Amino acid sequence: MLLKQVLVTAFFAFGSVSGMPGPHADPAEVAARDADADLDVRTDNHDRCGNDANWNDWWKKCICKEHDKNWDDKSKSCKCPDGKVWLDHKCQYDCGRDAKWDDHSKKCQCKDRGKVFDPKHKTCSCPDGKKWNGKECVPDCGRDAHWDSHDRRCECNDRGKVFDPKHKTCRCPDGKKWNGKECVPDCGRDAHWDSHDRRCECNDRGKVFDPKHKTCRCPDGKKWNGKECVPDCGRDAHWDSHDRRCECNDRGKVFDPKHKTCRCPDGKKWNGKECVPDCGRDAHWDSHDRRCECNDRGKVFDPKHKTCRCPDGKKWNGKECVPDCGRDAHWDSHDRRCECNDRGKVFDPKHKTCSCPKGKKWDGKKCVVDCGRDAYFNDKFNKCVCKDDGKVFNPWTKTCSCPDGKKWDGRHCVVDCGRDADFNDKLHKCVCKDKDKEYDPKKKECKCPWGKSWDGHSNQCKKLHH
Repeated sequence: MLLKQVLVTAFFAFGSVSGMPGPHADPAEVAARDADADLDVRTDNHDRCGNDANWNDWWKKCICKEHDKNWDDKSKSCKCPDGKVWLDHKCQYDCGRDAKWDDHSKKCQCKDRGKVFDPKHKTCSCPDGKKWNGKECVPDCGRDAHWDSHDRRCECNDRGKVFDPKHKTCRCPDGKKWNGKECVPDCGRDAHWDSHDRRCECNDRGKVFDPKHKTCRCPDGKKWNGKECVPDCGRDAHWDSHDRRCECNDRGKVFDPKHKTCRCPDGKKWNGKECVPDCGRDAHWDSHDRRCECNDRGKVFDPKHKTCRCPDGKKWNGKECVPDCGRDAHWDSHDRRCECNDRGKVFDPKHKTCSCPKGKKWDGKKCVVDCGRDAYFNDKFNKCVCKDDGKVFNPWTKTCSCPDGKKWDGRHCVVDCGRDADFNDKLHKCVCKDKDKEYDPKKKECKCPWGKSWDGHSNQCKKLHH
């Protein structure tokens, strides 16, 4: 009986002590100890803490069921502290999807070996110049190549290509190109490599490959027609595969195999559509009338010389054939007659010449009265005027001469004093050239005075000695 009383006393004593939550009390134990609390109170606290936590009467707050989380009264939920996430049943630092927190080194470690963690973006990537091959970080060989772990070098994906470490690309060795399967000799744009015959074959059948320039062309004397190599007929003709000969492009022309040209048969020429009779430069072939027609209206075609000219008695004025008026005149289409080129002249239809009316002559500009060689017609006075001042015009002889009793001294008309004397304008009389002589106006002579004679030695009149 005594033992039973002691055990009961100890049980209640233990219960009273355990009812005091310590600083390290487990939320589960606290919740168990609250089992004896009032049922209504427990129900209210449970609603306040939701599913993530339990109410603690001692601390008078919600305690999270998950040990590392903190209660957020605002959102009524449990969360890890800032910078941490719930992982592996505890709160850990957030290292993103590619890494995890290492408690030993106290930093995020990438899950893939060799990758480097980027704390800003919380991602992992291979160091610069390397890339992930699915197992590890290896040197980046570009798109054309891959890393060979055994040989420790970049190997091109396409067999036979050479890797360029500077640009991280692959290409065929010099003189070769990729055909889709392997590197083969480069045959240029016009040809391809024939793997069976081990040589360059032209893409166009019949062409010959030029290994020096890597081009294809037809054999000498042939050219490409778009389908095959055919005989070269030059620019004017083409090869007729059916007739197996060169045919001129222009219908009716004849092919010249020597010069590889086409021309119309002799005596014909090309008019732009067909070969027609050659009418020369002055005419053309009239397909309707089937004859040569002169280009200039009214002209007559000369089939012998292949020229055009106006009918006899007519000439070309630049527009049409008109009567030939000779060199001095022209045809007046309005008046329908020959008009002299020089105004005032009269046309002579017989000789086809122009001249001034009778009694007139041409002065270089117009027809004027014919005054002969010594005079000219004065329009102001309407008469012939002598060219030499002082002379008088004779209308019958059309000459000019000094008035009676006068003569021309080379400058003007003066009194005619004969051979021995000259007219003195100052004295207004004839004066003998030999000063000792006396002038006889009747005879127009000079002689020594009576009783004297002329001495030719002294050139003077001397007295006669008896």
